[in-house]
Amino acid sequence: CDGLPFVVVVGKTRRDLDGLKKKLAGAVWKKELIGKFIFASTTEGKDLAPIKGAKFSTGIIVIKPDAYGLKGTVITKIGSRVSADKLEKALLDAAKKFLRTAKSHRDHVRQGRRAGLEWKPEVPVPSRRRSRR
Repeated sequence: CDGLPFVVVVGKTRRDLDGLKKKLAGAVWKKELIGKFIFASTTEGKDLAPIKGAKFSTGIIVIKPDAYGLKGTVITKIGSRVSADKLEKALLDAAKKFLRTAKSHRDHVRQGRRAGLEWKPEVPVPSRRRSRR
């Protein structure tokens, strides 16, 4: 986990997601919010199962992730009919509430391995072999 809160756009349909993402884009590219969150979206209720306090309803959820980003706790829920101003304020408030935890990469990886956790990238990592000329 990158140590940032997650903003998850939740919708029952693609259309729900698209509308909320458009609304969200108007807020998150403002100077005060750039780089404060990691973003995701879902139309699947099962994706929210590891998140304490999350319910599957159309809207935006801001989540405090656990140390490995596999579970989390809801910081705030934002309804789908939120105005642009209230959305921006809710995100600013959530960013202020969130305290980032400093980590040592080596210790973090070691503790994760001891706990049986393994990170796999969503996008395959290319081979790191160097060609000889």
